[in-house]
Amino acid sequence: MDDKVGEITTMAAAAAKEKNYINYSKYPINQFENDADGRYNTLLQSSIKQMNRDGFVSLPSFLLPDAVDALTSCILELEKVGVGFYSTDSHNVFLDADDEQSGVLSPLHPSRIQLNSSKHIINASDLLLAKEAPNLDEIFMTQRSILNFISSVMQTKLYPSTDPFGKFYANIFRAGDGLNYHFDRSEYSISLILQPSEEGGEFQFL
Repeated sequence: MDDKVGEITTMAAAAAKEKNYINYSKYPINQFENDADGRYNTLLQSSIKQMNRDGFVSLPSFLLPDAVDALTSCILELEKVGVGFYSTDSHNVFLDADDEQSGVLSPLHPSRIQLNSSKHIINASDLLLAKEAPNLDEIFMTQRSILNFISSVMQTKLYPSTDPFGKFYANIFRAGDGLNYHFDRSEYSISLILQPSEEGGEFQFL
């Protein structure tokens, strides 16, 4: 399995060697300690404003195209050789199984309405097996600029996860898959959308 995992495309290897994954020209988060032109502060203030207004921050083209292509190709290659697992789940909007609660609640109550979700999941430990691909630890876990920017936007001190499996993971949605409506259990989360669906598959935040 390890030999197959290492068979990543030339594009992935080239992007990894560059060590330049983030679109700093559009998002100068690396200027947080030396913001001579004020671009970092402008980005930060606009992001805080969007967070307060909408409850989320959208940063299109945050990663450079080569990094996106390399990560996408790496993840699809891992799926192709059987890494990860396919998850199916029936849940309500609270991510719980149906609880009839002795018939107290109507079948139309939100906690009684069951929704279906399915996806292929590859955990962080498996993603890091592909050494030639962009290292997600280096991009999101150890870069001070990333942690500082997110902490500043959320206006609280954040720390990188040390969970070797769940600190980040890839979700792959094929035709018929999806993550149905739910309330997130985590206070903060980052969704990095690498490849839009050919049709449907809209990402909705309410």
